[in-house]
Amino acid sequence: MPRRTVTQPLIDEVELQPRDAITFQDALLDGPEKPKKPWLYRLPLLFTVTLILAPQPSVLRMLVYHHWRVLQETKLAIVHLLMIDGLTILTLASLTICVVRDPGPVNVNLSRRDDYGGDADVGLAEALMDDDEDFTAPGKWCRKCWAPKPERAHHCSICGRCVMKMGSACIGHRTYPAFVHFLTCATLLAIYIATIAMRALVYSFRNPFIVDESTPIHELGLAAYAAIVSLVVGPFAGYHYYLITQVL
Repeated sequence: MPRRTVTQPLIDEVELQPRDAITFQDALLDGPEKPKKPWLYRLPLLFTVTLILAPQPSVLRMLVYHHWRVLQETKLAIVHLLMIDGLTILTLASLTICVVRDPGPVNVNLSRRDDYGGDADVGLAEALMDDDEDFTAPGKWCRKCWAPKPERAHHCSICGRCVMKMGSACIGHRTYPAFVHFLTCATLLAIYIATIAMRALVYSFRNPFIVDESTPIHELGLAAYAAIVSLVVGPFAGYHYYLITQVL
């Protein structure tokens, strides 16, 4: 039987690597080194947490001075407090998952058979093709990570590596559900606060001699703040729900 000749590739693997860079195999063995982030990168997170917790003092004053003292509805005030605090905790929990969890590592060691789910019933054309892909093709190789880049993977400057199904702001396929949950809880929280604050503000305008002077100011600030947040975050959450329905 004639022997099968092994053809040499035109481009050696060593030629694809820069002279002063660590080889891709060494990077896999040693593990990715996370670059140290300066403190400026934490300012957007701190600003977001501040926006979430900012209405709490005014909410407590509205519930105490309006629902408890004026309306004398203690049970309703407790229900409002539990709903607002519950949505706030859920919003912060989703934000924590988006920040702490890995957005989505890129597994570059998958063969062509693994890409098809490890099924033995692989087509004839796929079985005859080589497992090594053409990483020199446009979009197949990340020159910043110096590693193969699958489809729908993009390089994240904050993470310092490629992220699978990256959207924006380090949101990948592992943190996207938490991101959608964050947008949903933030929108519901803003709508809930805006509703009870507007109702309390209308009552204060109709009964100016019953309520004190400072409580309507807090109610007005809560209504305006929550309405702006719901109008900004709400359509963004609806857009992501639209994208989810299009994928399904």
